[in-house]
Amino acid sequence: MKDMKLVHVIDIENEIILDVYFVDEQTGIRIDYSVEEFLKSIKQ
Repeated sequence: MKDMKLVHVIDIENEIILDVYFVDEQTGIRIDYSVEEFLKSIKQ
């Protein structure tokens, strides 16, 4: 996972994360990552 970029789609007005996903920078393929999993990982 060395060439992966984590992308956050954020609603600035409401301060909520709408979407989180990884993009493989070599192929451009989007790998979905659930917002719930992301929030769990940052709360730990």
